Amino acid sequence: MTPTGAARAAPSTPAIDEPTRAWLLDPASATTRRLAMARLGLAAPDEPGPTADEPWIRTLLADAAGDDGSPVHPYQKWRGVHWRLVSLAELDADGTEPAIAAAVAHGFDRVSSWVSSVSRINASRSIEGRVRQCASMDVNAAWAATRLGLGDDPRVADIVERLIGWQWPDGGWNCDKRPGCDHASFNESLPPLRALVAWAGSSGRCTYRPI
Repeated sequence: MTPTGAARAAPSTPAIDEPTRAWLLDPASATTRRLAMARLGLAAPDEPGPTADEPWIRTLLADAAGDDGSPVHPYQKWRGVHWRLVSLAELDADGTEPAIAAAVAHGFDRVSSWVSSVSRINASRSIEGRVRQCASMDVNAAWAATRLGLGDDPRVADIVERLIGWQWPDGGWNCDKRPGCDHASFNESLPPLRALVAWAGSSGRCTYRPI
């Protein structure tokens, strides 16, 4: 334990063995290299994100279709457009690039239509004064849209408004319909908090840095 008043030692940077470093920074895998450089603090703050030409991004931009050629459900794991948007955001894709922006706009049209449908909203049930809803579905979409340049889209604000209305007294969210469940779920609360910080930080709504 550090004695009161004693100076704390600066945290040390974890050592990375050379083969791992070489793999992370290999120019042949541009997306991996870019992410590693950003996480290791080696990238310039204004460096653009991955482009549509990079293999991982190109795959995520392609429409997923079922055996009959029709689009799969937005939430189908892990091929649906919901997960594709989340993955694009996690990879820091450049939402200003026309090809990516077009795919994001089209994808968010589908996802927002699903999460904002009357039937889904009406399925939200208040039990013992707490709304039981899988909030992560909605807010992952809002977070991805915000990260990819759609933070000012009014549909994102609608999701945020619903999210706040579903919030439990302890500040979190949960989809557990058992009446005895009276506390929020970590898994259902972390994505909403991440989305709220990102959305509030976009367009200067507050001083938080989007995450």
